[in-house]
Amino acid sequence: MPFVSLACCFLVPYIVTTVADDHRSTAPKNVFHARQLLHWEQSSTVEVYYAEFLLAQWVLDSAPWNAYHSGLAFLNRDTGERCLYDFSPVDTSSVMKMLMPEIDASSKLAVSRLQALLVRLNAIEMSFVLLGDYRLHWSNHARTQLELTWPSNYERFVRIGVSTGRTFMKFTDWVAASFAPNHSAFQPLEVADVNSRGFLVRSTMCHDFVTDGLRFLYDHGAKLRAEEHVFRDHIIMILGRRT
Repeated sequence: MPFVSLACCFLVPYIVTTVADDHRSTAPKNVFHARQLLHWEQSSTVEVYYAEFLLAQWVLDSAPWNAYHSGLAFLNRDTGERCLYDFSPVDTSSVMKMLMPEIDASSKLAVSRLQALLVRLNAIEMSFVLLGDYRLHWSNHARTQLELTWPSNYERFVRIGVSTGRTFMKFTDWVAASFAPNHSAFQPLEVADVNSRGFLVRSTMCHDFVTDGLRFLYDHGAKLRAEEHVFRDHIIMILGRRT
């Protein structure tokens, strides 16, 4: 029996910039410029933090449910420099845009005899399904971002480990070469099969970036041990066969 988990998070988007623009601006930076923006020595001691802030609160079944945005924050203990990485949707105006596409059924193509008949039979929706006369427009575009400080909107930082400057710079290269180019959509839905205990479809949002980033850091020698509990918020929907 598969289940779907849903979590919500978003952050203010930014405009793609050049390296020179990134140096002058206080806005989030282009992760592909990280090597030019961050000059941390390989021998530096780098602390790793889980960062989050509260986005919204709902009441479900008389119980509060909080939605958080998360990121990975870093502190160069030798120089005092800080930075933060996160993954965020471009259009933050509506959570529903990340879950469902806009359906455009206003095709200007000539209506076939069959479709015209279906329209007269008050079955216009079925005609679109049968004839494919519709378009899906997704507005769930997303990007990975870099801050050269710890933004003030983040409310909680939990120290979860320590690494070296060398491993940190490998992390910046991984973000630019692997994660960012392959993750351009923000998808909160996640589908798993409880029978096989495997994922059918993975979600792609801020929490997933944090999870994958921590895995990369751990695999490359970072010592991770959280000083406090950190959680991922989600809604689980059980999907079963009708009996």
